Amino acid sequence: MAAAPVTVPHMKLGSQGLEVSALGLGCMGMSAYYGPTKPEPDMIALIHHAVAAGVTLLDTSDVYGPHTNEILLGKALQGGVREKVQLATKFGIRLGADDGTREIRGDPAYVRAACEGSLKRLGRGLHRPLLPASHRHKGTHRGHGEDIHFHAQQIKFHTDTKVQGVSLAPIYFITE
Repeated sequence: MAAAPVTVPHMKLGSQGLEVSALGLGCMGMSAYYGPTKPEPDMIALIHHAVAAGVTLLDTSDVYGPHTNEILLGKALQGGVREKVQLATKFGIRLGADDGTREIRGDPAYVRAACEGSLKRLGRGLHRPLLPASHRHKGTHRGHGEDIHFHAQQIKFHTDTKVQGVSLAPIYFITE
């Protein structure tokens, strides 16, 4: 017996009219954290299958891999797939070389470098990040929201990338 086709419902996100699938695909485990790295062709096929089933919201971060998850998505979104999805990518956590330390960053130089790095890895002009989101640690990096907003505006101005929003969600909301 053949499996019934999957239909993923869609919903409005925010007040700007952006429509995304009610089910998103978190891509972190494709490149990091849940055992060995998965074979790239298998993960690209999985992304393509999800998009074909109607999933339009994909989530990644520069810290996944690090960087390898954004590179994977950049490859998977080629060939017309990018036009079918909304992509959320995040930054704000820098991992130490090999010692497992983490550093929370939100200063203007880091924000700019993180955004430019993500755009390059994802294929500048070949994607539309939904949330170039900076995680801020509770009580630190006050006032950087304006810097992050400024850099999001610069991305919109200097590339054909459409930035739908900027999240300033503090990391303690995620970890507590």
